[in-house]
Amino acid sequence: MSLTHLSRVVSRAAVLTFLLAMLGSTGIGAAHAAADEQATPSIAVTLTSGVESLGAGDELTYSAEITNRGEALQVRVVLTPPEFVTVGSLAGAEFEDNEVTWLLTLAAAEATAIEIPVTVGDIPVGERRATALLSVYLGDSTRPLVRTASADLIDGVDDEQTVASSWPTVLFWGGTGLTVVLAMVAIALILLLRRRRAEVQV
Repeated sequence: MSLTHLSRVVSRAAVLTFLLAMLGSTGIGAAHAAADEQATPSIAVTLTSGVESLGAGDELTYSAEITNRGEALQVRVVLTPPEFVTVGSLAGAEFEDNEVTWLLTLAAAEATAIEIPVTVGDIPVGERRATALLSVYLGDSTRPLVRTASADLIDGVDDEQTVASSWPTVLFWGGTGLTVVLAMVAIALILLLRRRRAEVQV
C-alpha cells in the first residue's frame, strides 16, 4: 500500500469518526431536550379579590386557584399581600413577614383552590392600588415557576390620573431625545462640509 493510499484511508476514517461523533452528540442532545421538555412543569394560577375597589376596614377574600397541567409535583405557593392588608388565620399555612406560604402536592391535572380572608388596614397616602402577588415555586427554588397578581382600585383614588399625568413626562423626554439626535446630525454635517472644503482648497 502506497503512502498516498494510506493517507487517503486515514483521512476518510477520521472524517467518518467525526461524523459519527457529531450524529451521536446530536442524538444525545435531542434526547436530553426531549426529557427536559417532558419534565418542565406546567402550572397556571389565578388570584381574584371579588371586589372592584377597597377601602380601609374592608374585609374581603382572595380566591387563588393553582392548576397543574403536567405530572404530579410538590410546589410552594406564596401569597404576598399589600403591606396594609392583614391575612386572617388559615389552616395548613405558614406566616412570615405578612407572607403566607403553602406546601402543596399537586396530582397530575389537578386544580387546587384556596380561599384567603383578609382585612384592609389604614391605607398610606399615595397608594394607587392594592396589589397582592401569588407566586408558585418548585421545591426550594427562589425563582417562581409562575406568578400572578390581583391589583384592586382604592376607594377615592382615581388611578387613571397616573396614566394621564405620565404623558407629559413621556413627551418631554421624547422631545429632548429627538433634539439631541438632530443636534448630533447637524454637527456631523458641519464637520463633513468643512472637511470637503479643506480637500477642495488643497
